Amino acid sequence: MSPVRRTRIVCTIGPSSSSPHVLRAMVAAGMDVARLNFSHGDAQTHREAAANVREAAEAAERPIALLGDLQGPKIRTGSLDSSFKRLVRGRRVGLVAAPPSASPTPPHEWGGQDIPVSHVELIQALRPGDRVLLDDGRIELSVRGVEDGRAEASVVRGGLLGERKGVSVPGRALPMPALTEKDLADLKLAVELGVDYIALSFVRRPEDLLACQQHLSGLNCSVPVIAKLEKLEAIRNLSAILEVADAVMVARGDLGVELKLGDLPAVQKDVIDRANRAGVPVITATEMLESMVTSNRPSRAEASVVRGGLLGERKGVSVPGRALPMPALTEKDLADLKLAVELGVDYIALSFVRRPEDLLACQQHLSGLNCSVPVIAKLEKLEAIRNLSAILEVADAVMVARGDLGVELKLGDLPAVQKDVIDRANRAGVPVITATEMLESMVTSNRPTRAEASDVANAIWDGTDAVMLSQETSVGAHPVEAVRAMARICLAAQKHPAYERARQIWREPGQVGSAIAHAAAATATEIHAKVIIAFTESGTTALRCSKARPPMPVVAASPHPEVLRRTALYSGVIPLLVSPGRDTDQMISNATEAAVQSGLVRTGDRVVVVAGVPVGRPGQTNLLKVETV
Repeated sequence: MSPVRRTRIVCTIGPSSSSPHVLRAMVAAGMDVARLNFSHGDAQTHREAAANVREAAEAAERPIALLGDLQGPKIRTGSLDSSFKRLVRGRRVGLVAAPPSASPTPPHEWGGQDIPVSHVELIQALRPGDRVLLDDGRIELSVRGVEDGRAEASVVRGGLLGERKGVSVPGRALPMPALTEKDLADLKLAVELGVDYIALSFVRRPEDLLACQQHLSGLNCSVPVIAKLEKLEAIRNLSAILEVADAVMVARGDLGVELKLGDLPAVQKDVIDRANRAGVPVITATEMLESMVTSNRPSRAEASVVRGGLLGERKGVSVPGRALPMPALTEKDLADLKLAVELGVDYIALSFVRRPEDLLACQQHLSGLNCSVPVIAKLEKLEAIRNLSAILEVADAVMVARGDLGVELKLGDLPAVQKDVIDRANRAGVPVITATEMLESMVTSNRPTRAEASDVANAIWDGTDAVMLSQETSVGAHPVEAVRAMARICLAAQKHPAYERARQIWREPGQVGSAIAHAAAATATEIHAKVIIAFTESGTTALRCSKARPPMPVVAASPHPEVLRRTALYSGVIPLLVSPGRDTDQMISNATEAAVQSGLVRTGDRVVVVAGVPVGRPGQTNLLKVETV
């Protein structure tokens, strides 16, 4: 018997997928539920799509569920002077209520600076200081005042605004009905089509679901109702919603707009956990494979697959599973190695590592240049994964380079391989970097997708020491915004209980330095120390303390700037330049004084000190001391 895929796949039906032959192919490919989105299309379009789904399911002799997704009280922008309006930061605009669709006002009658919105309740509820987000949060306004049915606002984050784009006011409860007149009409259509599920949009409280179930009862229908979690209010009322919902959906589009950047992955994880505890089915939705709207393959943040397409010049070539007789370092690499040493780089990353001998060859060349820079093994070949244990014994760090590695692996294997590499690197005490397409959409967009935020957060929860931006900062249109977004996601991820929970702590049996690092982490946790101060001549002590995973920061104290730069790659480590000391007492005094001046500790704080005696000799970590500043 072939393995059973436990996770169900829900597919939204639209112009690209409503034809009979495409639906039959989607059923064969794995579609379990067909979603009819009543926000778009008319009744006849949905009737035809539903009939085609039923026909495709019958042909495949496989039950396929129909899900009718109600639009709900979605607030959208109305008609504009032109198809798009460019909003520039600092500019003042007005928000006004658009008239009912039955009596539209010509766009030219609006003020040139006014943006019509679909619901007057929004204008009435706004208060000065409110944030108004347009087009899934791509554009942000700040309300300055409300008068005579018009809200004046300033553009905080600009962009190109189109018609019928979503409008959200995070944190502001709006007096909107659970079901609009359109929803009630669509509910009748859904019952007529014989849908198997109803999804209710913008659920805020359990009463919304009960109202929907009551309307269904009036139509002599008892279809299960899915609560779409798109509002912060719904998350606050989740326990009560789970008591009455037949299923819930983490609708990350609108929910991601309501939340702070970086909070979505943790909220998603929490909702899934609580729904599972309550025995309620849960669906995760929105931007799951967003790159495939235009590309024939998903990004590595989503999955990895090789497909046909248009080939350009200087594109990578790979032969998965075939070991090629290639040198570890090319002539260009050797020249670049000399340049790197000349530039005084703090790390060297060696591409296409296949076996430990490749790293040893690089280290040997560096030694010939009188340089001892740490070497990072970039894991881009299947051969490297097979030789990972041996590579971890000689590498100073490893990088999960998901671009080329994703080409070498089968579809779906990359996430498991990434998770395994991070786990094994942590067990070995080797720093690990996760790279490639972390925030790929920010090459052109000013905010990441929800899938990308979840991808970064999950790598952090798995135990990666660092996450890397590539095209996002090298050729992207928003390099600074990409770094800010990554920083916010990292900070949000480390606040979640999943952070450090399942991470494997490395062990070095028989090594005094390892035992001291573990003891320091345990002691600091027990006494609620503010920081661990690790004196380090080479960076090794700071790395060991980092890999012991204490909940507080590790301060790498060293008089050597090049060592402190090296610690920039170590998880949770803060570099601190200190004056050398003649003995341990002076060394500790110098470090605590520098830590106070840097604002890391205050008078009265407890700190755990890790050092080596005699002073100034690398590899001598043998001292643990508790100090009060």
